[in-house]
Amino acid sequence: MVRVLTSRDLEGNVSFLEIVDAVEASYRAAGNGRLVGRPRTFLTAPGTHTTLSVSPAISAELGIGVFLYTGGNKGSGLPQKLAVLFDPTDGGLSCLIESDWLSWARTGASSAVATRHMARPDASVVGIIGSGKQARSQLLAIATARPIERAFVFSLREDRRRRYALEMSEMCGFPVLAVDDAAEILASSDIICTATTSREPVFDGRALRPGTHVNAIGQHYSDRRELDTETIRRSHVVVDDLESAFADYGELCMPLERGEIARDHIQASLADIVIGTRTGRPSSSAITVFLSGGIAGEYLAAARAVWQIAQARGLGIEIDLGHA
Repeated sequence: MVRVLTSRDLEGNVSFLEIVDAVEASYRAAGNGRLVGRPRTFLTAPGTHTTLSVSPAISAELGIGVFLYTGGNKGSGLPQKLAVLFDPTDGGLSCLIESDWLSWARTGASSAVATRHMARPDASVVGIIGSGKQARSQLLAIATARPIERAFVFSLREDRRRRYALEMSEMCGFPVLAVDDAAEILASSDIICTATTSREPVFDGRALRPGTHVNAIGQHYSDRRELDTETIRRSHVVVDDLESAFADYGELCMPLERGEIARDHIQASLADIVIGTRTGRPSSSAITVFLSGGIAGEYLAAARAVWQIAQARGLGIEIDLGHA
């Protein structure tokens, strides 16, 4: 029997803390050599804007998983993201997960793991730049990683940032305030998350305060970036995956191409930080940055966790696909 799960099955029935802990476990497994993943592969249909993204990973303890999604054509109302989970012992198909909720929860969880290991111990004020679904997952997940006193949000549309502030104040249980400029986020926040579709930097890195931690998750294209060169230059930089980061993350690709930073400016992967072989915060005054584009191991661990939770709580449906 194969379990089939949808976002409706998961949202409200799986906590963000459970996803955060699963994603942290994936980095621990990768750091200890017990998980192998591959960078995201993109395919584009000639003559269209339609794309296919494929991210595979395998682990004896977490299983075998492939995360797939299509892009470029929105508005159909049909699912575009799917996680396929196989048993690690016999290779049998275990679960199919429609993964819209899982994808954005996993994205928030990666920032929460980085925040656990890289933000100052006393960091309690979060600033969010962006007000969409990913911006929501950032705050919900980080609130599981640290005791948060309050948060601020800025996005270009006033109506959206004010709606975000109202909704997230209720969901999180602490005040979330809309502000009128990204500079106010930098002046007030210990932890900053950028979750936008901007192709250009969303704040001036010269204004970052010492001790700030930044999670940047909005872009993973070599010619786009949310953080400027000054932010990268001033910061202790950690990435989710070194191979992907040097190939696809504009925050690194653009200043590297221009000779503004060197490759050894990048300190480590998050797996190194989680297992303790490298430090996530060299000092209380350091500015730290986590760059994330989403990697296969995170998806595998999150899918495995929700499959186990679904079995225990009776979520989703089981179908008989027959036998080979």
